[in-house]
Amino acid sequence: MEQKLLKSNFYLITGGPGVGKSSVIKLLQMNSFTVVSEAARTIIKEQKQQGHNAIQVDNRFKFCQLMLQQCLHDFLEYSEFVSPVFFDRGLPDLLGYQSIASGAAWDNLIKDIVLVNKQYRYNQRVFIFPPWQEIYTTDEERVHTFEQAVLAYDIVKEALISANYDLIEVPKLSVEQRVTFILEKINIVI
Repeated sequence: MEQKLLKSNFYLITGGPGVGKSSVIKLLQMNSFTVVSEAARTIIKEQKQQGHNAIQVDNRFKFCQLMLQQCLHDFLEYSEFVSPVFFDRGLPDLLGYQSIASGAAWDNLIKDIVLVNKQYRYNQRVFIFPPWQEIYTTDEERVHTFEQAVLAYDIVKEALISANYDLIEVPKLSVEQRVTFILEKINIVI
C-alpha cells in the first residue's frame, strides 16, 4: 500500500443537497481562496450533454465510479498546494454508497472507496451543513425531494463519522456569516 497522504490544508465542505454549500464555496472563491467545485454536478452535466446515463438516479454504479475518479483526480491535482483549499464535497462523501451497494461489482468498488479514503485524507475537521428546508430548491442536477436530501445528509454524516473525521456543523446563517464561521474555525481572518 502506498504511503498515506494527509492534507491538513484541504477543507471539506459537505452535507446533503441544497443546504448552501455551493454558495459558500463561491464566496470563498470570490475572496481569493482556492476552491474545488462539486464533482457530482460536473459529471451530471457531462453525462447529460453526451447522452449517457451515469447519473445518480439512472446508473448509480457508473456514477459512483466516475465520482471516485473525479474526486481522486481533484485531490491529487491540488496536492502540492500549501494554502487552504476548500472542496465542495470529496472522497469521504463516497463512503455513503455503502448503504445502497449490493453485489460483487459494488463490493469491489466500495473496497476501492474505503482504501482511497484511508490513503488520502483531508483536514481532520470537516464542515457539515445541516438540512435547511427554507432554502432548499431543486434544479437540473438536484432532483431530490427535501426528505431525500435529509436522508442523504444522514448517510454522509454517518460515513464521515465512520471515517474518523471530526464534524463541525455550520449554523444556518447568511452566506457571509457561514464563510466567517468557517474561516474563524481554521484561524483565518479576512
